[in-house]
Amino acid sequence: PEFECPDGNIVCAPNECVLDIQLHLLPDQFGINKIFPNPFNPITQIQYDISKFAFVKVRVFDIRGREVEKLMNEYQNPGKYNITWDAGNHASGMYIIEMVIRSRDDTAIFRDVRKILYLK
Repeated sequence: PEFECPDGNIVCAPNECVLDIQLHLLPDQFGINKIFPNPFNPITQIQYDISKFAFVKVRVFDIRGREVEKLMNEYQNPGKYNITWDAGNHASGMYIIEMVIRSRDDTAIFRDVRKILYLK
């Protein structure tokens, strides 16, 4: 007997189909996964996950606590995201990445803070 997989391949049994389930899974938590490279010059990537529809704010602060850049400030659907920050117009030194996630009723769900180092 033959069986056709969802991707169109013909196999002998349904359990022989290759299922890439990882592509279809949504994150089960919020947060920054990684920031790389770190230290960086002048571009870094911020990878983060959103587990449910929420308002996402990602900001960059200098070491004195002044906001220098707003990288994200909008509602986002569940998923995996990547933001690129080009610090070329800023001084070298330590920066803070802050992520705040709020639900539709404007209650804070999550906050994450990470330090990054820009070396020219």
